[in-house]
Amino acid sequence: MDFTAAAAVTEHELNELKAAARSLGLPVSSYIRAVMLGRPIPRSAVINAEFRKAWGELGPLAANLNQAVRGRNSALLAGQDASPHDLAIVEACTPVLRALNEVRAALLPAK
Repeated sequence: MDFTAAAAVTEHELNELKAAARSLGLPVSSYIRAVMLGRPIPRSAVINAEFRKAWGELGPLAANLNQAVRGRNSALLAGQDASPHDLAIVEACTPVLRALNEVRAALLPAK
């Protein structure tokens, strides 16, 4: 049988609880229950939060890279030779690859 428990919190505290739960992708009740009972936050929630944060950082880089590659492909199709701009595209790939490796390392379980 389930029971409902009430707790008095300030509006600020409630907002903190909601933000913490939202950052982990958990319902507020699940987050509060885990914290109150000293249970670990589900690993999947932590991974999802890490993934969302990483994607937030990767998204703009991926968009810029996509625009650069699209522009370079259009130029090549128009018959232009490779230019110094190609080096800029390669340089743009470097932080994306580094970030992807960090995401992969964060999301894969430690061996």
